[in-house]
Amino acid sequence: PANDLAIELYDDAKTCCAREISWIRLEICVAETMGTIAVGSNNWYIDWVKHKCAKDCEGSAPCGGVASAYAELYDTSSDCCKILNVDDKKCTL
Repeated sequence: PANDLAIELYDDAKTCCAREISWIRLEICVAETMGTIAVGSNNWYIDWVKHKCAKDCEGSAPCGGVASAYAELYDTSSDCCKILNVDDKKCTL
């Protein structure tokens, strides 16, 4: 039990992350809370260094590694490429 009764306790990391740390992607918050390694979502994010869209996964292109905890994710490469205003064929890793 908590010494400070003003601190809300949660049954699981997922609920805690969703309610208290909502600015960090849920799967990353849960992994860090549980001491495990986050895996990618297979969605797409913008790699601002390369100015291209990358898939949130480990491995060869189009995977760009696991996206940062603060990265905005997109369902498709086309959705991601629209943000960069670049043709889909030139936009991805």
